[in-house]
Amino acid sequence: ELNLVPDSSSACVGLGEVLFAQEQYEGAKMMYEWAIKNDPKNQIANDLLAKVNALLGLGVFHNSLV
Repeated sequence: ELNLVPDSSSACVGLGEVLFAQEQYEGAKMMYEWAIKNDPKNQIANDLLAKVNALLGLGVFHNSLV
C-alpha cells in the first residue's frame, strides 16, 4: 500500500505494527509518527505512538516529526 499511496496513514500504522511485533521500537515509532503526520486524526496511530513512547522512556506525546 505504501508503494501505491506513500502518504497512507493506515499503511504506516500497519508497517509500524510489524516493526513493533519484531521489537524494532524505534522503527515502529517512526512509522506511527508518519501515520500521524499523514492523518493527525488517526486515533489508532496516536494511541500506538503513546504506547511505543512509553516503552522507549519518552513522553507520551513525543513526536520527532513535529
